[in-house]
Amino acid sequence: MQNSDYAKSPSSRYLDNLPVEKISRGLSLISPTPSDIQQLLDVAGQVIPTLASYEEVLRVYNHNPDSIMCIVRNYKNRNLDKPGAFVAQLPLNSDGKDALLGGQLDLASPQACYLARQHEKVAAIYVWLLFLDSSTAGGIGLIVQRMNMPNYQNAPIFCKPIDPQGETFFRSLGFREYGHSGSGDTQNFLVYERLEPQSHDLFNTRVEVVHSIAAYQEVMAIRAATYIAEQDCPYSEEYDGNDFAASHLIGYCGDEPAGCIRVRFFANFAKVERLAVIKRFRRTRLAHDLIKAAKQMARKKGYTHLYGQAEQSIVKLWTRHGFVPRTQTPTVSFSGRNYIEGDLYMPPLNSAISAHSRPEVINRPEGSWDQPGVLERVTG
Repeated sequence: MQNSDYAKSPSSRYLDNLPVEKISRGLSLISPTPSDIQQLLDVAGQVIPTLASYEEVLRVYNHNPDSIMCIVRNYKNRNLDKPGAFVAQLPLNSDGKDALLGGQLDLASPQACYLARQHEKVAAIYVWLLFLDSSTAGGIGLIVQRMNMPNYQNAPIFCKPIDPQGETFFRSLGFREYGHSGSGDTQNFLVYERLEPQSHDLFNTRVEVVHSIAAYQEVMAIRAATYIAEQDCPYSEEYDGNDFAASHLIGYCGDEPAGCIRVRFFANFAKVERLAVIKRFRRTRLAHDLIKAAKQMARKKGYTHLYGQAEQSIVKLWTRHGFVPRTQTPTVSFSGRNYIEGDLYMPPLNSAISAHSRPEVINRPEGSWDQPGVLERVTG
């Protein structure tokens, strides 16, 4: 089977840098049934003259179900009422990668010995067929997510477009000529070399409560790089005297300090503020993860009301997490920027910390109430 595309590129950015949440909104990635595969091939066959047979595709799918993925919009029912968009890939083991580049892999009837199974490490990915339309082109982002699973990470992606339109599409995503000698077929390959997860991993993120001077210094550096360097915020306004009276959360992409958020607690509400993400990590989910972690920590402490002041340009980010703007126009201005106040009300958490919680739980470090603390490890 060959690969092709009959849609416009969803983004001019490279594959690993796609803004997944934006371009894939309203789309889902599902595994097809055998009858779904037959329908998908029937639709694709009306446009692409040469396809592998249904029997061959089903054989590859049974060997590794990750080889066929369907892209659907507003997916509710298990059956594909309107089949159309899908990707067929060959997940290759190390021998399969060598066979692909050496010309021994039969692309019409791939040998099973060259195909990685679902649980095995993938050495390379060959895009067997990519069939999209303008309404599902954003599903590329979901495919990238799947290809960032641990057993797929760092595996180069190969393809061989069958027409100039398909070549333009793949090149817009960062594919380039495969510059090594090989069979005649190999010399027509395009390849996408994956970015290192440490430098721009979309999914390997984590958020922690700051418990050390080292982590606190990382938070201060992140805010200096964003608010002071990018937004020209005065030093005295950014470091406003509230940092030692607040809880700080820090977010990492891989091992790189990449974002932070601050929470200050009052009698009957908590204020979330100072959300910052380093520029090169803003296409990850880290900003969302930081907001979720701040909400969770406040709720665990017994708070049901969060208050915030959002700059106009990112109000939508906060409303996606349940914040309701008090007004449509800014009510607060400082550091040369305008802000809109908003509130979030959350239901009480039954397991929230209170004065009647177990004493050892109350003694535990901030945000780590579910893990035994240092005082519980002290032996008498």
